[in-house]
Amino acid sequence: MSKVLQLIYPVEPMPAKRIRGGRSGFYNAKDYSDYLKDFAAFLAPHASLFKNVGVKLTAEFHRSTKRRCDLDNLLKSLMDALTYSAVINDDSQIWAINTTKILSSDTPSTVFKLEELF
Repeated sequence: MSKVLQLIYPVEPMPAKRIRGGRSGFYNAKDYSDYLKDFAAFLAPHASLFKNVGVKLTAEFHRSTKRRCDLDNLLKSLMDALTYSAVINDDSQIWAINTTKILSSDTPSTVFKLEELF
């Protein structure tokens, strides 16, 4: 039987940001690092659910602002959170993606579903 995980993360979606470099090495911006840590804590009960299997990812990003934001950066932040929380081992496990960005001022959130393919 195939595994399915469907969740709503009720926080304004944040796009992935460029990794920064400095004298002490490479790092993520603090606001993005905090976002990933909080998202990973939300996902923690589902750690290792999709270990070493191919998955399909369906995602809707409900944003409260028209501020310019690339869909691929929203998707990357979701995949980073799934990897950081160990729900998946690596984003190379994702074989199919269906994603949408929606302007929704009253309910900013990330709605997503992972389905085991094989």
